[in-house]
Amino acid sequence: MLIQTNEEWYHSSAWLGGHPWEICRGGNSTHISLYISDVQDKWKVRLAGSSIVRVEEILKMAVALYDNNIPFELSDAEEILRMVTGNDSIGIVPQYIFPRYCHRFFPKEDQIIDFMNLGYDKEITGKIVEKTYWYPLERIVLG
Repeated sequence: MLIQTNEEWYHSSAWLGGHPWEICRGGNSTHISLYISDVQDKWKVRLAGSSIVRVEEILKMAVALYDNNIPFELSDAEEILRMVTGNDSIGIVPQYIFPRYCHRFFPKEDQIIDFMNLGYDKEITGKIVEKTYWYPLERIVLG
């Protein structure tokens, strides 16, 4: 059995394929990953997972890393902070668009990372629409 150092393993092709950095299983947008990078001979740690359904777990992990003095970067940290404090915005997309990876439909400066469809329940939809900020529509001029 060949035993490798962390550096030998990292720079080999042994970990390629699959999801070697995925520490909490999920779909493409709901898993949590702990990435390790070798940057100028120093190991860097990055925690990533900004799905609303995983935000409690990601926060517990971030606090555990912090409490144990492990330096790390939290991807989408500002957006996650706004999410857990209730100061975030959710992008509403048309029914025919699956509400994942919809960043391109919204201005980057609004930092929207969570998306939804309105649904069909008129009572719930009405409550959402009352509290919604709508972007101005582009004017369409015919001919």
